[in-house]
Amino acid sequence: MERKNENKYFEQFDGARGLLAFSIFILHLHFTYIKVPSTLANFTLHSFFVASAYLITTILLRDKQKYVAFGSFFKQFYIKRILRIFPVYFGYIFVVLVLAILHKMILRHDLVGVLTEFKQYGYMLMTFTYNFKDLYCITQGDNSIASSNLFPHLWSISMEEQFYIIIPFLIYFLSVKSLRILSICCIIFFPIIRIVGYEWLKSISDNNLLIGFTMIRSSVFQFDAFFYGILMAVLPPLNLKQIRRLFYLSVGLLIFQDIVNVLMIQSEYNIPAFEMISRYDIYAMNGAARYIDVLLNISCFAFLYLVFNTQNEFPLLLNNRLVEYGKFSFGSYVYQYIFILPSYYLLFKTLEIYLPVFVAELISAIICLVCIIQFSKWSYYRFELKFIKMKDYFLKKI
Repeated sequence: MERKNENKYFEQFDGARGLLAFSIFILHLHFTYIKVPSTLANFTLHSFFVASAYLITTILLRDKQKYVAFGSFFKQFYIKRILRIFPVYFGYIFVVLVLAILHKMILRHDLVGVLTEFKQYGYMLMTFTYNFKDLYCITQGDNSIASSNLFPHLWSISMEEQFYIIIPFLIYFLSVKSLRILSICCIIFFPIIRIVGYEWLKSISDNNLLIGFTMIRSSVFQFDAFFYGILMAVLPPLNLKQIRRLFYLSVGLLIFQDIVNVLMIQSEYNIPAFEMISRYDIYAMNGAARYIDVLLNISCFAFLYLVFNTQNEFPLLLNNRLVEYGKFSFGSYVYQYIFILPSYYLLFKTLEIYLPVFVAELISAIICLVCIIQFSKWSYYRFELKFIKMKDYFLKKI
């Protein structure tokens, strides 16, 4: 089955990638006044997971018709994925390690814990299993949450790579109808896993932050996001009016549950509401982790269905700068912390001595975002595209 829009350029999607990525960067700055709700940041990540599954599924359904032999089908998929992801991902890790080693040799100090983190969990970084680190720590009774500030975001790439391992097999060996049934079953089954998993985690740990990370990052609790994307690719055309209503209803419910959760936590733990909205443990403190991902996935499904099946549903996403930035947002996601850390610990900490905190945060955030954008743009056109273009050379040999 091929979708009519499988070869179209989704301008709105690039705009969405560009806009939503900013929420991740702002969250990771951990400012006092300039911040975003953690729910928005998680909406961004779930959107990337759902969109990735949708795009990969539509491409593989088409390639399934082109490559009769599984070997050829399998090779062409991994050639494209490796050339797109590995240079940036492993290049980033290599550069960070070199800098950390030099820092250790010259200043006799471990640069933001890079060498310690790599010694303990480097095998997870190198095998794309880093998203299981938090679950591993809980099961080992390690509540320290020790982590280098240059690696924590790489968990999401690990989860995507795990999806890339299974998706070629699913597409090649299952019919469209079977894919549809499997996706629906997984969409129903995973929320049950989250409910049981949350209760289990609470029974063996009282560290809400670590429980929150585990629920957010572990594939065991999050893999259904990808099946929403697969389902989107194999469903017959849906009524756009109904999808539009579903989107706004689910977003409304997300906002409502955020307000309720914050008020409940504020009442029980006496934590200021404005502080609570951007904390990572917001879902774990009162059990929202058991249901929040259903709302996130449904809202992402509806949002992306509109993005992929309309031309101008969200006019803001058609902004030329956002669309352009969306093209190289992957690199900016990987590189973000080499700009976030100096922006916070050097620039902001200096500015707050002389300026009001809000002004210092605003200046630091703007400079940080501009640097991320400019560097990732340079990386995309000067480095990443060279590898992306190599795929044609390798595909000719299949």
